[in-house]
Amino acid sequence: MQNISQFFSYMNDIEFPYVVLRNFENLPHSIQVGGHSDLDLLVYDRKHWKEIFPQAVAEFGAPRVRFYIPMDIGNVHMDIRSVDDGYYPEDFARAILESREWNPKGFYTPNPLHHRLALAYHAVHHKDENTYQKYLGDITIPELLEALKASDIGWVEPTDTTVGRFHPYWKGATAIVSKENGSITKKQVSYGRYNLTENEHRILSAISSRHFPKVLAIKDGIITLEDCGDVLTVDNMPIDWKEQLVSISLELKANGVQHRDIKPDNLMVKDGVIKLIDFGWARLVEDPQDTPPSCLGYPYKPSYGFDDNYSMKMVIKQFEYELENKLTAVCS
Repeated sequence: MQNISQFFSYMNDIEFPYVVLRNFENLPHSIQVGGHSDLDLLVYDRKHWKEIFPQAVAEFGAPRVRFYIPMDIGNVHMDIRSVDDGYYPEDFARAILESREWNPKGFYTPNPLHHRLALAYHAVHHKDENTYQKYLGDITIPELLEALKASDIGWVEPTDTTVGRFHPYWKGATAIVSKENGSITKKQVSYGRYNLTENEHRILSAISSRHFPKVLAIKDGIITLEDCGDVLTVDNMPIDWKEQLVSISLELKANGVQHRDIKPDNLMVKDGVIKLIDFGWARLVEDPQDTPPSCLGYPYKPSYGFDDNYSMKMVIKQFEYELENKLTAVCS
């Protein structure tokens, strides 16, 4: 391969979906932009890209995605990101590719809006530094983070372990959840007629157990909780997982609490201890009846109404099924 123009032409000729994510101002004549001297590409399928360019040499083993291709000007280094590798949330990555724009210099780039959003995400979550003032202005990282939280982009953990993981957060059905400095903060963003933050504080302040999160603070509509670890899966569950889940059900009943949203996503594990989270919709048995959303607890809620024991049994059955499948796969 002679040069970068020919590299792009190969993909253009077969209509291979790609974009040059950033630092494309001097392409195709030079890949140098300031201190940046490699290509950052987003493709729909990295395996297909490697089939197109069999001469591409992986510089590191998976999950690293850095390659170089020998050209007349020397080895050209490039990071090849794909829509499903967690560099960006998958829906956002696909949107970037689907709305890409043709650059008259012979390659594709994100449209102007997606270009700025991708730079903002990169600055906040991968670098923790805004070095893109040309496109983003002098906005600070905290300001960018709040803008991203207000968008529908979300955050995802990258599979490439060398990519930064700054300021992670999760945008659920009711709240934005951030995890930093050994604690969790939650800010309610929907169902405004229900004060889920105050209710979670009320319920958790009335009960105490190693299986329920501790409240560290509540201020200005934001609740801070202890870090409860990672979402419980068949890959990280403790040996006594089933006994712990049964204990959670028993402790809820003993404390007169109805959680009403028991599901795998609300079970965490840290240091071998399983914790039930998300008490925003919970109630005490003596509380007056309310009218929560009909979707609450689905699909682990029985047809006759809320029943934490039933929901927990459904969760246990699901984990048993997943464990059986995992064992079958290992043994086959």
